[in-house]
Amino acid sequence: MTTSPDTAAAASQAPAESNLLAEVATVIVAECLEAVDADAGFVATISDDGGALEVWRVTRYSHNPVHLTLALDSPYPLAETVRLRRPLFITSNEQLACDHPGLVRVKAEDHACATMPLFDENGEVLGAINLGFDEPHVFSGEEVEVFERLGRHCADAMSLARRVETETAAAAAARRRRRAGAGARACRRRRPCPVRRAALPA
Repeated sequence: MTTSPDTAAAASQAPAESNLLAEVATVIVAECLEAVDADAGFVATISDDGGALEVWRVTRYSHNPVHLTLALDSPYPLAETVRLRRPLFITSNEQLACDHPGLVRVKAEDHACATMPLFDENGEVLGAINLGFDEPHVFSGEEVEVFERLGRHCADAMSLARRVETETAAAAAARRRRRAGAGARACRRRRPCPVRRAALPA
């Protein structure tokens, strides 16, 4: 069952948890908005439980990304792209209604958007990026190639960030195990075995 547009997207009322994958991709998208003549950009990563998208929206003039949460079954281009694992180019509301019935946009006004899925080196979906244009727009083949390169760049950065997170967590776990082992050894040294202290019978 598809989640209704009224409840599918919810702006976070509290700061979002740190998400290194999204952070690196959001920086890349924000820096590229002017170069690709886009007015806004969205970066989405899949939640830990796999049922939602954690989304960060940036514009050319925003100081900080705005965090949203979208249900993975919601009728938005970002969710559709992740579900279908393929790019989605919408040139106008008319084309949206004709070619993608049932889909809606977070921003209802007539505009265009390009949405690219992001894959790691093993073909696993990391999330998606969406570039929004305030006016209807027909995308040229050259523009599509630029968007694809941007998507690969974001995916590579996110894959690297994920490896860093994994290695950092593993190193922290190893340090905790070493500390626990050292504490246990110190405890045993401070408490001699009671059998050795007991007086042997005559």
